Amino acid sequence: MDNPAKGRFRPGIGLVIVLLHAIAITAVFIIQDVSGMALVVAGILYAISSLGITVGYHRYFTHGAFQCGEGVKYVLAFAGALAAEGPLDKWCSDHRQHHRFTDGEYDPHSPYAYRQPLGFLWAHVGWLFWETARPDSYHPSTPAQDEAVVAWQARWYWYIVVLGFLIPALLAGWTGLLLAGFIRIVAHLHVTWMVNSVCHMWGARPMGLDGVVWKNDKSRNNLLVAMLSMGEGWHGNHHVKPNSAELGYRWYQWDPGKWLINVMELVRLVLDVRRFSRA
Repeated sequence: MDNPAKGRFRPGIGLVIVLLHAIAITAVFIIQDVSGMALVVAGILYAISSLGITVGYHRYFTHGAFQCGEGVKYVLAFAGALAAEGPLDKWCSDHRQHHRFTDGEYDPHSPYAYRQPLGFLWAHVGWLFWETARPDSYHPSTPAQDEAVVAWQARWYWYIVVLGFLIPALLAGWTGLLLAGFIRIVAHLHVTWMVNSVCHMWGARPMGLDGVVWKNDKSRNNLLVAMLSMGEGWHGNHHVKPNSAELGYRWYQWDPGKWLINVMELVRLVLDVRRFSRA
């Protein structure tokens, strides 16, 4: 392709990404004694924010893979914001566009936008430095039933992100701030970015599923990314049935996001769950 559509350069976002990485990398070298509390808080916040992204941002708000009450929506929006990946509206709009124009000119983050290794770097993080260019005929919008939650999260988004630093600092001091704040967020950012880059370059292709015509779509399943991302690494499966709540649709495919949705369905917190076979 060598010429992806992109908007204006966003120096502010670039500066935030660079500063986060500088602090996280420095923290790795200056932390000497890690308390058990810091590790526990980091693990809990990683799990909550990761599930907030995959179950909330991705499977519900972007694809409507299940239905739920207003309270559950607010919890999912809050949990996803702790990952510091941006407000719901932008995240969901970009992802819907990725599906509409997969690995084409208007895919926001295709690794085939440039020759390698530049293409990998573009898909992994480079695309974030530019505004997403959208075709004149394409206008992704928030479903009416979610507008109130999306507006609420946009208003409180940065406060929630700051809370993701403040909580570990209060519970585990400076070590908690560095480990469960900066290092956790940077680590999870790279895990999410791996779905855009790694899972369109390396892994197994779920060929032959329901006669899918792939065209430009080069999405793949990657076990390592799935293990790190609560199931998001089954990206090839996801592109076959984007509206399915199951990314790992086989019983042996690691997908904690699916398992959480199953539990929530059992206790009637979610309804009308779309399975892989009927998404």
